[in-house]
Amino acid sequence: MVSKLLILVPVVIGLSMAAFGDPVPANGPYLVTPCNGAGQPACMVNSILNPQPEPLINNGLFQSWFSFVPGGSTGAYSWGVTDVNASGVAIGQVRGPNSIDTAFIFASGLSCCTFDGLVLNDINDNGFVVGNTPSIFAAFVAYCCGSLNDGQQPIPVTYIPPAYNTGFEDFVGIDDSNRILAVGSRMDFSQHYELDPIPEPRSIVLTVFGLTAFLIRRRISLPRGAGSAV
Repeated sequence: MVSKLLILVPVVIGLSMAAFGDPVPANGPYLVTPCNGAGQPACMVNSILNPQPEPLINNGLFQSWFSFVPGGSTGAYSWGVTDVNASGVAIGQVRGPNSIDTAFIFASGLSCCTFDGLVLNDINDNGFVVGNTPSIFAAFVAYCCGSLNDGQQPIPVTYIPPAYNTGFEDFVGIDDSNRILAVGSRMDFSQHYELDPIPEPRSIVLTVFGLTAFLIRRRISLPRGAGSAV
C-alpha cells in the first residue's frame, strides 16, 4: 500500500503543477535564458498584442485624471491603446499639456498612471503588465488593477543566475503563463532573454502532501475489497 502511494508521488507532483500552472511573478524567481541569438534557442514567450480601440476613453477622462497638473483639466490630449486583455483592461500611452507623457490603464475608468516617461508594453490575461521607466535597467512587471496606480508599482523580482539581478533595459512582452520577454542587460544591451517563472518550492511541497493525504484517506475509507485493482 505505502509503496503504491510512493509511486504516485511523482504523478501527483506533475498533476499539481499542471493544475495550478506557473506562479505569478511575486511567488518565485525567474530563470533567465538568452534567446533568439546565434546558437541560442528561440524565445518562446507567446505574448500577442490586441490594440483595439476603446470608445470610452476620451479627452475629458484624461482632463479629470490629470487635473492636479497645471493646465491638465483643460488641455488637449493624444493617446493610443497598446493592448487589451481578455477582461477588457486596456493599456496605452498618453501625452498632454505641461509635458505630460506617461502610460495609462483603463478598466471602466482610468486607474493609472502618473509617473513621467512610464511605458507599458503588454498586459496578459492574468492582469500583469510589463514595461520600463526612463531609468537605465528599469524594466518592471506590475499588477494592473488592485489599487490606484498599481500598474506603476513594480513587483520585486529576482533572477537565476543572480548576475541578472542588476535588471533589464526593457520588458517587451508577457504571456498568460507569466513568461516575460526581456531586452538588454548589463552583459549585452541588444540581447533578448526569456524569463520563466520558477514555482515556489514550498507551494509545490504543500500541494504534493495535500493530494497524497487525500489519496491515503480515500484508500483507508474504501470498503474491504474495494479498489483491490489499484
